[in-house]
Amino acid sequence: LVGAVVGAVWQMNVKSHYRQIWRFESRYGTTLNSIGEGVIVSDSEGRIELLNPVAANLTGWVESEALGQPLNKVFRIVDEDTHQPILDPVERVLETGIIVGLANHTLLLSRDGREIPIFDTGAPIHGEGGEIAGVVLAFSDQTEDRRMRRKLLEREQKYRGLFNSIRDAILVVDTDRRIQDCNPAFTELFGYELNEIIGEKSRFIYENEEDFLQLGEAIQRNIDSPGFLVSIPYKTKSGYVFPSEAAVYYL
Repeated sequence: LVGAVVGAVWQMNVKSHYRQIWRFESRYGTTLNSIGEGVIVSDSEGRIELLNPVAANLTGWVESEALGQPLNKVFRIVDEDTHQPILDPVERVLETGIIVGLANHTLLLSRDGREIPIFDTGAPIHGEGGEIAGVVLAFSDQTEDRRMRRKLLEREQKYRGLFNSIRDAILVVDTDRRIQDCNPAFTELFGYELNEIIGEKSRFIYENEEDFLQLGEAIQRNIDSPGFLVSIPYKTKSGYVFPSEAAVYYL
């Protein structure tokens, strides 16, 4: 009878233990399978124990085929410019025991021949005794981000060229009227170098304090308009004062 009772209690404990494991895997397995990043989990020897659907899609490996494989066979990464292999983050995590990330310009070589720009981080999984029991690797496809960055860079270069080629002096200030940028026509007209005036209030280009303050009031008064014109005298670095018509626009 005692043996039966002990056996029943043991069986209940075992069932409770496996029920907890099932709930844990069910909960976190669903999370790993639903997030938008690729996730790979490896053991302490760098062999794959888990590959979520996003990671499977990016690497081109089916999870059942990837399990047990060395990470560097499934997660093949190279430098974008040289195509030279890069030390995988799992090796670095196992060596250092800290969270690491890949450098910029890293390509993932998919099993199906795709070259995918990625960003990733690797973090250690610690066992109960504090030892490194494995590594979790999270990475994301940066293709669209890279495309947008190139587009923004092209646009910036285009409008920077236009900005620099305009023969009217252009001054860009923030809401405190501190200088953020100017074009070459401005530095040529006023005699200042760009590094002399960046971050400074634009007070020094006006003939007197009153003109500076009056324009500030006009800027506040017309804040809801697309812009306005004003006639105002300006002063160069050498002290020369000249009359001017200025167009004020809001960014």
